[in-house]
Amino acid sequence: MAIPSKRLYSRSKIWIEDAEGKVVFGSGRLRILKAIQKTGSIHAAAKELKMGYRAVWARIHATEKRLGIQLLEKQIGGAQAAAPD
Repeated sequence: MAIPSKRLYSRSKIWIEDAEGKVVFGSGRLRILKAIQKTGSIHAAAKELKMGYRAVWARIHATEKRLGIQLLEKQIGGAQAAAPD
């Protein structure tokens, strides 16, 4: 019996978990941080990623808490508040 010739690819996902098995960092959080860097705000990043603001904020907050470091410099008003006059 002949096996049809198809291209096969290996794929994998890697993420970091804490001692309780909670995700600390992975590809989803990386996408979030890149979108925030690109757009300058959590709100705009959430919109670009088609996610809710609260979902994005919760992932950032959880990661900061689990790592014990602040990942973002936050200010009310986002990028517009930081722009010089």
